[in-house]
Amino acid sequence: MKYLKVLALLCGGLFANLSYADDPDWDDIMVESVQLKKPIDFLTSHDWNFYSYYSDDLKVKIVDYGISNESTGKENYQLQEYGVEILNKNKIYQLFKTTGAYNDQFWVRIDNIWLNEEAGYIALTVRTNKYINYGTSPYKTNDVTTYVYNLKNNKVIELKSVSEISSVDAKGIPTQAMDCTAGVKLSYNEKTKQFTYTDRIKKGCKGPTNEQTIKNMPVYRVTFDRNLECVSTNKLAGGCTDEDNVNESIYNYTAEFIRMKKK
Repeated sequence: MKYLKVLALLCGGLFANLSYADDPDWDDIMVESVQLKKPIDFLTSHDWNFYSYYSDDLKVKIVDYGISNESTGKENYQLQEYGVEILNKNKIYQLFKTTGAYNDQFWVRIDNIWLNEEAGYIALTVRTNKYINYGTSPYKTNDVTTYVYNLKNNKVIELKSVSEISSVDAKGIPTQAMDCTAGVKLSYNEKTKQFTYTDRIKKGCKGPTNEQTIKNMPVYRVTFDRNLECVSTNKLAGGCTDEDNVNESIYNYTAEFIRMKKK
C-alpha cells in the first residue's frame, strides 16, 4: 500500500506538470510554487526571462530581446535589447523596451513598490547603470524610473527621478559623483483620489543612509490622478509641463499589446 501511494503521488505530479504549462513563457510550475505565498522582491539583469508571480492573472517579467550588432562607422559594438512585459489576465503588454551597452558593467534592477490588484494598479521602480564604452568619449549613466501601470486600461505614467551621466577615466570610473535614490514611495489618498510619488535623492550617492539622513535629502515629488495624469509637482520634479513642452521626466502613454496568452 505504501508503494502504491508513492506511485500515485508521482503520477499525479507528472500529469500536473504535463497539463499545467499552457504557455511556456508564462506558466512555470516551479517558479510559481516558490512564489505562491510571496512573489520575489525584485528582478535583475541576472534574471532574464524570469517572472514575478502575483496571481494567475498578474505576472511581471524582465525580458531579454537579444543582442544587436551596431557600428559607429569606425568601430563595432553590441547592444543588449531588454524590457519589461506584464501578463494582465489573458493578455501580454510591453511596459517598455530599450537597450543598454552589452558589457560586464551593464546592470538593471526592477522593484515592485506598490500593488493593489483590486484597485487595478501596480508600480515598478527600474534602476539602471550603463557603461557606454564605444565612441570617442566613453561615459556612464545612472537612471531611476518608476512606472505606474493601470491594470484596467493599460495606461502608464513614467516618472524619472534620477537621470545622471558622467565621463569616465581610463579605468572606467566616473569622473563626477552621480546621484542615486534612497527612499522611493507611492501613496494613495482616498479623499482626493490622487496618488503621490516621492523619491529621496542622495546627492553624489555618498554617506550613510538611515532614517535621519533620509529626512534631509532633497525630495522629488509628483501627484497624479487615477487616470495617471500629472496634477502637480514640486520644484525638483520640474512641473507637469516644461514651458510649452511636456516635462520629459513625466511621461504618460499606453502599454503596447504584444499578444494573447496561449491556452
